Amino acid sequence: MFLGESLKPYVEEDGKLAKYAWPGGYPLFYMTIKENCLCPRCAWEATESDCDYPVVAGVNWEDPHLFCDECSKRIESAYAEDDVDGCKHDLRMEAFRVVGKTHDSISLRATCRKCGEEMEATIKADAFKEIE
Repeated sequence: MFLGESLKPYVEEDGKLAKYAWPGGYPLFYMTIKENCLCPRCAWEATESDCDYPVVAGVNWEDPHLFCDECSKRIESAYAEDDVDGCKHDLRMEAFRVVGKTHDSISLRATCRKCGEEMEATIKADAFKEIE
């Protein structure tokens, strides 16, 4: 496990990395040695990596569009939560994952880069072949 001295204050009683700073309860994110931004869950999983592990924690004060580079979920912000209301859903083609297939259709799932909402769509298999 790779866990630097700077992260030891963020390890909770259950041994996992904290989701919130204390005192204050502000939402945390973690940066890796390769400058990737991770949510607490993905940061904890990355402590098992020997090539891209978390090295520093930070509070997301006001960025409503901060996302985990591993799972693509939005990282909560301390003061900008009102900015995500009325989201028009920012979906990138590379964010779609195949979650199911039949002989004539494919189910895809994506996470909105603005609000973190998971969305699913089903398309005909022929249409998917055109965009591969």
